[in-house]
Amino acid sequence: MEETGLRAEVRRPLGDISYWYVWNADRVHKTVSFFLMEASGGDFSQHDSEMEEVRWFPADEAVGAASYRGEQDVLHRAMEALAAEGTE
Repeated sequence: MEETGLRAEVRRPLGDISYWYVWNADRVHKTVSFFLMEASGGDFSQHDSEMEEVRWFPADEAVGAASYRGEQDVLHRAMEALAAEGTE
């Protein structure tokens, strides 16, 4: 809910992405953990200021919209998990 404004139930972990960036001249290592989740309420309009925009994409379009290879890999894992569950 913190970033998107949505409440969601965790279905399964999808892995982590680690990367480095520079903030105020300091080099920072960050690890982001991803989860396949099912929305259970909330509202996009309640997203925090960290996110410029929050919106849904059809799965095939989401992969194309992802900026980084690691994000694309996570989306592929999510689609594979959904296909295995028969809920694509």
